[in-house]
Amino acid sequence: MENRLILAINPGSTSTKIALFEEETLIFEKSISHSRSDLAPFVKITDQFQFRKELIMNELTTGNVKLEKIRIVVGRGGLVKPIESGIYKINPRMIEDLRSGSLTACK
Repeated sequence: MENRLILAINPGSTSTKIALFEEETLIFEKSISHSRSDLAPFVKITDQFQFRKELIMNELTTGNVKLEKIRIVVGRGGLVKPIESGIYKINPRMIEDLRSGSLTACK
């Protein structure tokens, strides 16, 4: 059985950190800084989704990461309604909470 690749994403206010693990072994990590001018076009934090996704995808491509080998994607934080910490499969209600941005502090 092939080891699973796990992509961890940590979106912060001025950076996006990513790390790729093969099981428990770190094989790739990158911190992508965002200047004020980078983020200025976005009214809400949820508007940054495509911007950050493209940066992440570029870094993975540059790092020769085979996307089809990634089995798990985990993230820190989130803008969903309060839930207990743990592991959740993404569902339509979570996506709607995220897209609506109703729980964001800055709009």
